[in-house]
Amino acid sequence: VTKNLSLDTKDLEKKITKKTKAIIVQHTFGMPAEIEKIIKIAKAYGIYVIEDVAHAIGAEYKNKKLGTFGIASIFSLGRDKAFSSVFGGVVITKDRDLAQKLKAFQRQRPYPTLGWIFQQLFHPLAFSIILPLYDAAKLGKIMLVALQKLHLLSFPVESAEKRGKFYPSSIRKYPNALAVLALHQLKKIASYNHKRKVLSNIYLKAVEELHIETPAKKDEVLLRFPIFIGKPFAARQYFKEFHIYLGDWYANVIDPKDTNFSAVGYVRGSCPQAEYYAHRIVNLPTYPAMEDNDINKVIEILRSYAAS
Repeated sequence: VTKNLSLDTKDLEKKITKKTKAIIVQHTFGMPAEIEKIIKIAKAYGIYVIEDVAHAIGAEYKNKKLGTFGIASIFSLGRDKAFSSVFGGVVITKDRDLAQKLKAFQRQRPYPTLGWIFQQLFHPLAFSIILPLYDAAKLGKIMLVALQKLHLLSFPVESAEKRGKFYPSSIRKYPNALAVLALHQLKKIASYNHKRKVLSNIYLKAVEELHIETPAKKDEVLLRFPIFIGKPFAARQYFKEFHIYLGDWYANVIDPKDTNFSAVGYVRGSCPQAEYYAHRIVNLPTYPAMEDNDINKVIEILRSYAAS
């Protein structure tokens, strides 16, 4: 991984073998990967490029939409993504044969149960109550755990996935109820992205003045604004005292933190750069509903922390 938290193109070729079929590229936090170089390398080896655009829906690289460079692109619409329908996702492709195979596969899949659909639709309502209570003697967190144990809310990642298990039979068609949520959010994506760009530029100016390291660049549409600091846990605790919760994406080289590394095929130390940045990262909030006083408060506390 490079400083922009994406594939290191210099290291990429060393990792390609005769078994390599495709390169999956994540545009982390909305920061474009070196996608043109990656495409060039892939063509030289006759392999495919698949873009993961969950963090960068609507974002561009050299006036071209991210997600239009590879043979296919995946867009997660899960919670905490660029826009959300709580669960589900979309795949697009420029290859007709692949498109037909995807459509055929989709037609074969059943719809999820009504109970599962209810869990997803209940999620926004539940969190409208949980989040304001998160500071109140951990009441919000207790409510979240209780609702999950009662199966009224689903988990973002199933325990089997953390153990490296994947069951194709678990894939379901995207239900219309969630599609309505997604379409409602999609109508707002341009305004969301504009606000995120404005917020990111404000943060960028502030962290540069404070000499805090960041991989962010001007005018990027960032889902989260990442900074690298020596003691990320201490920083999160400091901000928490002011009722601000900094993100910890990705404080683990593979998230979530209780993932079984060996089960998913990761060897500790095999990606030293990724591990280095994971141990130093925190994210400043960039949610579209932030007001001027919100971002000013974040920057004020950041200045205070940097001076401490």
